[in-house]
Amino acid sequence: MDDDRDRLASPTLAELYVRQGDLGQAVRILKQVLALNPGNASARARLGELEERIFADTEPEARREKVRRLKAVLERVRKEKSG
Repeated sequence: MDDDRDRLASPTLAELYVRQGDLGQAVRILKQVLALNPGNASARARLGELEERIFADTEPEARREKVRRLKAVLERVRKEKSG
């Protein structure tokens, strides 16, 4: 079943989700597209645009929490690389 969904993943399908207002699903589809074809520059750019849009639509307090969590993840990655 997952193989069928992977084969259906396309930038066009992602845009259909965008038009329906389901940005989360569009992001998921674009991530599948990039997993299958990491060199797809237009899919990568569109994914970035949608993630920025989702982040911008987030309430300020939720946005601060996302930034805090991202900083914590980055700090753990830095520690793992250095130690």
